[in-house]
Amino acid sequence: MRHKILVPLLLVVVSFMLVAAGLWGLRQYVEHERVEAVATALRSLIEMETNSLSESYFVWDAMYHAAEAGDLERANSYLKGLEKNNPLLISIGVARGIPPSDHSIVAKGNQLSIVFPIHDDFKERTAANAVGIAVLDLHRLLGLLATEPLGISGFRGIKVMEGLYLVHGWHHLSMLDILLIGITGTMLSLLLLQRYRKQALFFENTRGLESIIYLFEQTEKLSASHSRNTAILALFLGQKMGMRGRRLKNLYLAALLHDIGKIGIPTHIIQKAERLDAEEVEIMRTHPVISARILRSFREFEHLGDIVLHHHERMDGSGYPDGLRGESIPLESRIIAVVDVFEALIGERPYRLPVEASEAFARMRSMPLDQQLVVLLEQGYRELAEYRPPRWVLGYSPWILP
Repeated sequence: MRHKILVPLLLVVVSFMLVAAGLWGLRQYVEHERVEAVATALRSLIEMETNSLSESYFVWDAMYHAAEAGDLERANSYLKGLEKNNPLLISIGVARGIPPSDHSIVAKGNQLSIVFPIHDDFKERTAANAVGIAVLDLHRLLGLLATEPLGISGFRGIKVMEGLYLVHGWHHLSMLDILLIGITGTMLSLLLLQRYRKQALFFENTRGLESIIYLFEQTEKLSASHSRNTAILALFLGQKMGMRGRRLKNLYLAALLHDIGKIGIPTHIIQKAERLDAEEVEIMRTHPVISARILRSFREFEHLGDIVLHHHERMDGSGYPDGLRGESIPLESRIIAVVDVFEALIGERPYRLPVEASEAFARMRSMPLDQQLVVLLEQGYRELAEYRPPRWVLGYSPWILP
């Protein structure tokens, strides 16, 4: 009788210990992988924010001349109020100092200090005795990427950069875990593995994307709203064209990110209320190339590079950057071209008033766009008021049409 009780009890205890050890080990492995993913994303996020600040404010003739002349008061006036508009910034300013050859980044505590050389518009000259200094809030940067708190250390954990490491906490099994292990055994481990793997994929495909768009929005809110509207319009037109599954998702993501390269365009050009001059137009025309370069630097989005690169090509070869014509332009790029022009015409811009949808379509019929797509969008336009995007569309993508 005792034997009949002890053996089943021993098997239950051994099974419980094995599954508990497996679950504990799985949690540590997934947590380590999560922190690795956050560290990778944080490196990219810091680099993008650094490049955005540098290209927007410290590669600028006006800033260069003020710094070179030693007029720090005027130089700092160009940066006034930026901390209120960018929640990642603790402070930003211009001070006397020897400029580094390139920007330098130093982590200290919960802050990240970045020192910038100050160049003219074409980076041909550097201010001799002045530097730009920006201080970023590391906790807010991490808040964009991590769904659970992470520790910051200067010497241990997973390395982000010199002097900056991420540390995760060690999780222990709860009483609920023990109860579930006793009931479900190995099946629970398999379900948890599936669940955690989905969370890791969700982070890679969604949180990273939201972070990129967030940074873009800090630089140029009008273009960021335009991109979200364009993405929904591209999704609508893509479904009209019969696209499904991964191809439709790629079209949506490419449209959402098609103007991300404007991060690299000087702010005074992006926000200029008057018509751009020839030189400014040439600078603006580099944004599809910058967009493609940014996307190709992310493994999750590199396959979208060719789509965004060609969204300003035109059917008669008059577009840029490669002068492609007709069917040689990818279909996804042609779709984005059509909805990009449409949204730009009906949306608000600093240099002109929006036009009615009917007038927008009339203008587009005379443009070297894919006219088959223009007709399809015009015929389905009334359906947009009732259009409901698929569930997988990011909640970060609100849109408003007149």
